Parts: sequence; structure tokens; C-alpha cells
Amino acid sequence: MLHLSYYVVLGCVACVQVGSWAYFRRYQISSPPIGVFNVQDLAVMVLLIILVPLFYLILPLWLTAALLLLVALSILYFTWEPLLRARWAIWLATVTLLVVDSGAAFLGTKQNAFFAVNNIVLLAMGMGITNLWAQSGMKARDTALLGILLALYDFIATVQLPLMGELVARLSDLHDRLRRAIDVLPPKFRRVVHLRCWRNLSFAEIGHLLKMPETTAKTYFYRARPLLGAALATCGLAPV
Repeated sequence: MLHLSYYVVLGCVACVQVGSWAYFRRYQISSPPIGVFNVQDLAVMVLLIILVPLFYLILPLWLTAALLLLVALSILYFTWEPLLRARWAIWLATVTLLVVDSGAAFLGTKQNAFFAVNNIVLLAMGMGITNLWAQSGMKARDTALLGILLALYDFIATVQLPLMGELVARLSDLHDRLRRAIDVLPPKFRRVVHLRCWRNLSFAEIGHLLKMPETTAKTYFYRARPLLGAALATCGLAPV
């Protein structure tokens, strides 16, 4: 039996395709002054795609997140521009979407709210990127070449090289360091942080489970944050 995530991914791909087609028929995207994508542009694009995972392994997490945020900001701005036209409305929609996505991630990346908001951001970015390529006059030959290069890179990076394994290992290492940092917190803070981080419970649910007021659970959590940051530092991971 197929997992629910399979249908979610399949649905998101279908939404990107349909949304991109509808966007293409109704709106003319304001392309940045880079001209028509050619073979040289494809080479640069594929090079950046290859380097991004390496940057993730080498650069600090806060710097990687800032670079990814800047890319998302640029793509969403060009995507919203033909729809909203007014510059203030474009910036408001773009920044609001990213702030809500970041806020949902801060509350917990395992919550359904984060998945919903993040999927909306990814769908909007997917429609913007595809239309940027299509409306820039990219030739069918170059589009096919890009698909071949991406498929080849995906095969090499995931099967022939340990790159993706190292990425997964780093994520697992971060998970383990966070667990160790939580374990050294005082018991009253540790229980609240554990329930908040690992089980993604609300403060009301934590208070009900631990037989304390919701405000107390929230206070314990925010008082534990600087202690957790110091514990992460002792584990070799600077808090972001």
C-alpha cells in the first residue's frame, strides 16, 4: 500500500504543472535582464545545483538558510509581479509568505501547518521558475538537455557518490546533538522542551499532560532556550 506522502507529492507535482500552464496562459512574467537561457546559462545553473549541497555541508547553517531565503525571495517576487503589479503589494505578499513559512518552521517542521505552508511556497516557486524558463524563450533542445543533466546529476549524487549520504548523516548528527543538548537541561525544562520539540505538542497540550498551567509550560520553554543554546554550543553546534 502506498504511503500518504506519495499522493501528497504526486498532487503537488500535478498542481505545479496545472498552475504553471494557467500562469503561462494569463500572465507575462517580468524576466530579469539576463536574456534567453542558452547552453552557457544551463552550465552555470547545473553548476550551482551541484554546489548547493556542498555549501550546505561546508557553510554555517545560518548562512545557508540566508542564501536560500534570498533565492526564494527573488523567485517569489518575479512570480507575484504580474499578478499584483503594485510594488508594495508584491513585497507584502512575498515577505508575508516567507515569514509565515519561517514561523511555521520555528514552531516545528514536523507539524502539518509547516508542511501546508511550505508546500504553498514551493508550488509558487515552481510555477515562477518554470514560467521564467518558458517565457525566456528557452529552446526545446536546451530544455531537454537540462532534464538530462539533472537526471544524470541525481543518479551520480545519490548512487555513485556519498554526497546525499553525507547530507543525511549531517541531519542525523544535528538530531543527535539536539537530543543530547535537551538531556542536560534541568528536569522541569527538559520535559517541556522534549514534548515541544520531539512530539510537537502545543503548550496547552503540554500543560495538560504535565499537570501545569499553559502559561507555565510556555515560560519553562522560553527560559530553557538560552540554556539549550549553551548546551548546543558545548556539543559543538552553535545555535542558529
